[in-house]
Amino acid sequence: MTQSYHIENEQITATFTSGVVRLRANAALQRLMRNNIKGLSSLASFILRDYEQYNQKRLAIKPDSLIVEIAGHVYAYQLLRWLRRKWPAAFLKMLSLRACTIDCGDRVKDSNRWFWDFFRFIKPLLFVVNRSKNDEDAIRGS
Repeated sequence: MTQSYHIENEQITATFTSGVVRLRANAALQRLMRNNIKGLSSLASFILRDYEQYNQKRLAIKPDSLIVEIAGHVYAYQLLRWLRRKWPAAFLKMLSLRACTIDCGDRVKDSNRWFWDFFRFIKPLLFVVNRSKNDEDAIRGS
């Protein structure tokens, strides 16, 4: 199933399969992240809610882990695109294409779920550069 979300004038599309949610680190998702953390927190909440409705079971991912995974992929994609402009190596293209596809799955489907679960505590640090006053509640999880 594919679901579109309209958050802060951006359209983000997520695809649900068994145990996995797939997103793309496209321009709309990058703009949503640039605006503030509240939009990304809303996206994570909507995805988890809709996954549960679609599959009749919860996706075993904590909201902060999902937020950190999405942000991690977007930041990696942006960095790799910048590096490709400096050094157009084939392996950088391959890495950037992999970073662009964001597969968020439970532990059974996502072999690096432990990584995102472990680093979910860094969520407050992800948005320190471009934080609005409204982000304080979202960072604390309110």
